[in-house]
Amino acid sequence: MITLATLASIAEIITSLSIFIAVVTYYVNQKQLSYQVMTNCLARYQELMQKLSVDDDFINNYKKYIDLCNEEFFYFQYGYLPNPVINEWIEGMIYFLPLNNNQNINFSHLEHINHDRYEILNNYLHDISDFLNDYPRIKKALEFENIENLDINNLNDRKKLVKKIRENITSVRDFNFGFFFYLKLRLKKYI
Repeated sequence: MITLATLASIAEIITSLSIFIAVVTYYVNQKQLSYQVMTNCLARYQELMQKLSVDDDFINNYKKYIDLCNEEFFYFQYGYLPNPVINEWIEGMIYFLPLNNNQNINFSHLEHINHDRYEILNNYLHDISDFLNDYPRIKKALEFENIENLDINNLNDRKKLVKKIRENITSVRDFNFGFFFYLKLRLKKYI
């Protein structure tokens, strides 16, 4: 005969298994989401890089690149991507985004872009002094003090920039994602 204690034990086991399956399912879905985000962003990036090098509509394609970067910063900000991917993507962005130095936008490091395209971009960016105001996430991420002495071609300086950008991104994270977002942050270091 099955006793009440046996039924309680069975219920506890079933509940524990259900919670375990829910947590595993959540993490599998998060991994799938990360993969989908990466493949989508990479496909858009590759398409834009081709257009930036050959299309006549350089400024429009540059705006699309900025929009993509803004979206990627969102994914960085909320932990949708693995750290090595975040670091690599930020390091690549440094070569194409203006840096914000105490409200003065610094374009000088963009000179590596094709000369004709650089002139177009330089004129465009200088004509719109509030360029980064349309992208507050990017503006905050690219805020630096004393960047005049940094050389993006120097590995150590690039690492400093990436580290500072990551600090800037995570400093504006808002925690309105509830319990599962909190759980993900807490358990991420163990998984």
